[in-house]
Amino acid sequence: MGFGAIFVYLLSLEILKKKNISLVFAIAFLLSPAVSYSNLYDFHPVTLATTFLLATTYFFIKRKYLFFIFFALLAALTKEQVWVIISIFGLIFAFSAFKDLITSKELKKQALFLKAAFGTLIFVLCVGIFYYLVSYAIPNARGAEHFALSYYSDFGNSPTSIIKNIILEPGKTIFIIFSPSKIYYLYQMFAHLGFLSFFSPLFLIFALPDLLINTLSNNSQLSQIYYQYTATITPFVFISAIYGVKRLNKFFPKIPLSFYIIFLSFTVFYSAYTIGPLPGTLRQSIQMFNNPVPEKDIINNYIEHIGARYSIAATNNLGSHLSRRQKIYTIPVGIGEADVILFLLNDKFAQPSLAAQIEIVDRLRRDKNYVQVFKHGDFVVFEKKNLYLEKSPTENK
Repeated sequence: MGFGAIFVYLLSLEILKKKNISLVFAIAFLLSPAVSYSNLYDFHPVTLATTFLLATTYFFIKRKYLFFIFFALLAALTKEQVWVIISIFGLIFAFSAFKDLITSKELKKQALFLKAAFGTLIFVLCVGIFYYLVSYAIPNARGAEHFALSYYSDFGNSPTSIIKNIILEPGKTIFIIFSPSKIYYLYQMFAHLGFLSFFSPLFLIFALPDLLINTLSNNSQLSQIYYQYTATITPFVFISAIYGVKRLNKFFPKIPLSFYIIFLSFTVFYSAYTIGPLPGTLRQSIQMFNNPVPEKDIINNYIEHIGARYSIAATNNLGSHLSRRQKIYTIPVGIGEADVILFLLNDKFAQPSLAAQIEIVDRLRRDKNYVQVFKHGDFVVFEKKNLYLEKSPTENK
């Protein structure tokens, strides 16, 4: 994620041709509340897309297309909807080629046709992959529809019906987007750079898919900056802001660039202090340093020795440590099905609640199908009784 600052600097230097303000933009990236919260939250691959998309855009602008494809693929592999973002690059690529065809000389037309075909191929391929992942691959893998479809139940129960109703019911769509909580979310996303992104909104088109996903969702977590859901929006907030400065400088040439440096410095440090989680800020998040989990070494050691053949259900605060396993449930899902059930009863944001998880533990202690095999502090482990009896004394120990 830190490497994203390098690409922000390079993009700014390419667009604005000035080192000082480019350095300010790079510092702004490192102090960004959205970036900080994404970094602090549970590991999600899409968080890496922030840097990958900045690199993708930089090499797209520089016309270094091999590097563009490389970073575009890295970005797309982090989350299914990123394929839609990459498809927009292909669309712009094809559109610019078709536009040039109108005014080009005959000798250049063949090269422009190839360029247009390449852009069209990227667009069609990426949209096709996205549709396949959402409609077939993910539902088939989990034995049910994509879990996130329930977040948009107000618009329908399938990807096609949701997209159709979002378009055909503009009043409803606008009402949801401009609700007070969503407006505050947008404020948090854009205030860091002094809303400069709105002065050149073209590159916000790339962020539009995820902005719509987040603002139209009935899951309130998606429209907050405290999780990974901003990862694919942040790059284009910065890129649009850089172009915003360029446009303002063009329309108001008498305003020195130093004004934008001072303005940015103020908004960056103000939002970092009032919204961000860094040490010394109003919302500093340093619990991982001040209050480490007392049982962390014991938990890590126990998890490492669970056989790969077992399915596991775990509380969400343990899930990221188990994500490499083939079959894992997030409690309360998996109770009664998983071979091993792991609880870490210290999460005030537990689902459905911490009290409910404690109740599940009490119920499992009375369940004839499970045996409590380990407990240390808030860490509690159950195994299916038949598996426990099948294991050797050494394994049980």
